[in-house]
Amino acid sequence: MAGDVVVVNGRVALRDGTPTGARAGQALRRTAHMPTRPMNAGEARTAVRRATSRQDAVVIDVTQAKGARTARGTFRLTQKASGVGLDMKAFGQLQTAPGWASFTGRARLRPSEPERSVTVILDAGEVVVRAGDFGVTISARR
Repeated sequence: MAGDVVVVNGRVALRDGTPTGARAGQALRRTAHMPTRPMNAGEARTAVRRATSRQDAVVIDVTQAKGARTARGTFRLTQKASGVGLDMKAFGQLQTAPGWASFTGRARLRPSEPERSVTVILDAGEVVVRAGDFGVTISARR
């Protein structure tokens, strides 16, 4: 459309559908735990996993109904050594694929800390949890 522009880092990169030649950005690459999979909002989905060790415990029982905007359920992560006691109450989208699932939500790592965004990825036998500067990978075989 005439008059449309795309701005990257403050520089016009595309004007009226034509590249300007400005190269102010960089490619966004995904990590091994950021698979590119289509959303599956047209079907009900679920993610269930439990794992316990001497220091860590994780409980995942999350579902999202067909057509629902957000998931519901339980996600708890306890780490004795670090004092983390994450208990997610507010969930975002749940995405699933064979051997893989991910969901987002809001939770506190510890009762004294502010609520923060949390991303959880179940990839084969691993559970990867990221919440700001906190991150942990736990082996959770089925």
